[in-house]
Amino acid sequence: MINDSTYRRWQLTLPILSTLYRMANQLLADFVDDNYFYLFDLKSFFTAKSLNVAIPGDPKFEPLVKKINSNNEDWNEFNDINKIIIHQPIRTEYRIAFPYLYNSSPYKLYLSWYHIPNVVFMKTEDPDLPAFYFDPLLNPITQHHIIKCINVQIDDNNEFILPEKFQPLYTDNTTNGITLLWVSRPFNLRSGRTRRAIDIPLIKTWYREHCSIDHPVKVRVSYQKLLKYFVLNALHHQVDLQVYRQGYNMLNLLINRKNLNYLHLDYNFNLKPIEILTTKERKKSRFGNAFHLCREILRLTKLIVDCHVQYRLGNIDAFQLADGLQLIQRAFKECKIEFMDLYYHLISVYDVEPLEKITDAYLNQYLWYEADKHRLFPNTNEGECNVMIEYHFEKFYENIDLTLLNHLLHLIVDHNIVDYMTAKNNIVLTYKDMNHVNSYDIIRGLQFSSFIVQYYGLIIDLLILGLQRAFDILGLPQKPNEFLTYQEVTIETAHPIRLYCRYTTDESRNLIQRYLTKHPDPNNKNIVGYNNKKCWSRESRMRLMKYDVNLGRAVFWDIQKHRLPRSLTTILWETSFVSVYSKDNPNLLFNMCGFECRILPKIRMIDEEFIHKDDRFHNRIRQILISSGSTTFSKIVTKWNTALIDLPVKCENKIQTRIKIGLNSKMPSRFPPVVFYTLKELDGLGMLSMGHVLIPQSDLRWSKQTDTSITHFRSGMSHDEDQLIPNLYRYIMPWEAEFIDLQHDLDDSWDRGIPRINTLFQKDRHVLAYDKGWHVRIDFKQYQYSLCFRFSNRIHFGGHINSIHDEKLWNLNNYGFEESMCWKNLTIAQRSVQLDLTGIFMHGKIPTLKISLIQIFRAHLWQKIHESVVMDLCQVFDQQLNALDIETVKKETIHPRKSYKMNSSCADVLLFGACKWNISKSSLLVDSKDVTDNTRSCP
Repeated sequence: MINDSTYRRWQLTLPILSTLYRMANQLLADFVDDNYFYLFDLKSFFTAKSLNVAIPGDPKFEPLVKKINSNNEDWNEFNDINKIIIHQPIRTEYRIAFPYLYNSSPYKLYLSWYHIPNVVFMKTEDPDLPAFYFDPLLNPITQHHIIKCINVQIDDNNEFILPEKFQPLYTDNTTNGITLLWVSRPFNLRSGRTRRAIDIPLIKTWYREHCSIDHPVKVRVSYQKLLKYFVLNALHHQVDLQVYRQGYNMLNLLINRKNLNYLHLDYNFNLKPIEILTTKERKKSRFGNAFHLCREILRLTKLIVDCHVQYRLGNIDAFQLADGLQLIQRAFKECKIEFMDLYYHLISVYDVEPLEKITDAYLNQYLWYEADKHRLFPNTNEGECNVMIEYHFEKFYENIDLTLLNHLLHLIVDHNIVDYMTAKNNIVLTYKDMNHVNSYDIIRGLQFSSFIVQYYGLIIDLLILGLQRAFDILGLPQKPNEFLTYQEVTIETAHPIRLYCRYTTDESRNLIQRYLTKHPDPNNKNIVGYNNKKCWSRESRMRLMKYDVNLGRAVFWDIQKHRLPRSLTTILWETSFVSVYSKDNPNLLFNMCGFECRILPKIRMIDEEFIHKDDRFHNRIRQILISSGSTTFSKIVTKWNTALIDLPVKCENKIQTRIKIGLNSKMPSRFPPVVFYTLKELDGLGMLSMGHVLIPQSDLRWSKQTDTSITHFRSGMSHDEDQLIPNLYRYIMPWEAEFIDLQHDLDDSWDRGIPRINTLFQKDRHVLAYDKGWHVRIDFKQYQYSLCFRFSNRIHFGGHINSIHDEKLWNLNNYGFEESMCWKNLTIAQRSVQLDLTGIFMHGKIPTLKISLIQIFRAHLWQKIHESVVMDLCQVFDQQLNALDIETVKKETIHPRKSYKMNSSCADVLLFGACKWNISKSSLLVDSKDVTDNTRSCP
């Protein structure tokens, strides 16, 4: 019915089509004779628009040409004043049906058909009737010219038998086939291109029919408006004209819906006020991001369409059109750079111009979508292996040459976009008072830098794999290999690289022999300095056996020396780790996204254990402790809560100790747990807990209730009952419960991995299907924002979590009663308020202070102070004319509201110099010598 998973074309059988038509019959028109639409078709509407007349029931259009003045006509037989000429009004139908006969100035007229042969098809209502039958609606055939014939005796005993080649005249589907032959689209088609359900016009013919006069006026007006839009769209068939015309109407409807009569949207999609707005009007006229995004997209479309329209009208030539549309931007504004201090390394953060950032964001989404559509980045990181190399490309970003990158990008991207991308990396970087032109290396703070890095990394992967092995892993372009599969066994075993790196015994011995030939090791020194994962316990680390160590070093040496050119990138032994899985090493260790992972087969598992590494979290806690010098206790706890919610936690006691240092005391009696863990609404610090905090026995005297069972175990308790501080384990539903709840509903989608289960049911799931490359894009956010573990934006250095794609990883709606007790008022410390007739801004609601300030500056005192200060300045300048080389001092007229109007200003005093000044060429702050070109200023 529908070809494979692309859903591009459909093909239906006759019974299915007839069933669909029978179900939609109530919505479709019953007219099969096109004579019904005489003078009510497109050509008649075009002629009516050209003549500036309206067919009865037809909408009126804007006049195509100006009305001709009768005084400008030449003398002819029809306006001769010497004759008596009686003009009778000509019916509109005559002028449209015969335009060249009844119109004196025909211009852009269309001739429509006069009559179409009668249709003798009769639509049947009874499905049991045969395909061909006598319908009483048709005129009966009269008996005419009857001729008598000789009676012939027919023998009824002989049966009449049809020849074998004869077939029945009709079948069970003949009636359906004849009916579908006379219906409207799409039911008269056997196949076609798949379209969305919203794009199929089933009731489009309603407003193209004559509207009955029995309908209400609003219904007839609605039909006329729909018909008018249909005619205009058919006449101006250029799609972009229709898009921005309808977009302009859509935005105007949104503006009128809010009754914003003081806002004007011009045809270039610029939204401007027609008068100075008050505070209430300004607040009411705020639109959301979606409105302004649509407006900006339509504005850009309008600019491009105007270029084509000007070319079509002949106002510009083809060179000017190409120059306006295909001009590539190569000059960009300066990009400021800052450094985010993480106390163990610095991250460069780039501040790009917001307007340029929007362009780069669009380009980034387009590049990732096209790359995913054409399968540019195949699945090369596959499954299990004998030797796993974990390495870091040294100077990967720094060694990206823009010239080489330009040639590589030309292979997959349009040359105009490539020139823009490479030119955007060749801009001026500004750090404090220093400037640097970036000519080598890429700027990681650009929106599309993640795509460049991913593509350049693909080139590095091809160098490691080799082109032939890369083709083997990917498969044919028409039929790519599935995950962890090859086309044939012979292809899989033809090369040592299977998934990451898999070496057979003979191949590994040969590789070790070649390595030891270049680097002899008679004293077994290779074991010394072999990197290992110290975060794991001793039995969980890699066991440094001689054969495994030599194999790991040999594999690393082979990739470092023979596969990666040093001009592109290199790998260092100090920052790499080679994990070998063999008979002596059951563990396979690696690092992924900041988390240490260990793969251990079940057959080699002795005891079930759980160990984790939390260096990044420790670093964040260290950052909180160092940066909170004189910070309030509440802010320290807030930073802790944000870090706690983002990642698994420790260091809870360190945070409490930092708070205790603020009071220069660590006595337990002064800091009971109730101080830290009580909600803020109950005058506590509202600290969240997931650690092992002991509760003194004296604090449990009045507590005898438990809501849930034991969620974790703690040591050191001196009493029998398990009293737990309310921690996150009691309020966050674990993922295991989510899987159990949804496993029955998702049997067909089980073991798919990404995306998470909750994302399959959200309202934006269709839009998210077009958002490609978001994992890499999240990682590059660290080069665009100077933030660390920000809870609201989900920017994680190692977590790679997106709130839209991954949904919430936790749900704290049940925690405490913040939601029930929290209340907000926007006038309380939420925004600044300017006092009337003054320049004072209050950032909080303090009624007594406000009343006092209003009382002080009553009777326009603020304005009078401003005017007196200006007058004093003028008097001082008058006394110092010679010292300051001033010829005259002019006091400008001061506007009454100038002293407290903060969004605009003008000069109060104008000084005229006594002599001319030398003007130098523009220079930077670091330039020591100014160059003058004998240009002087006016006096």
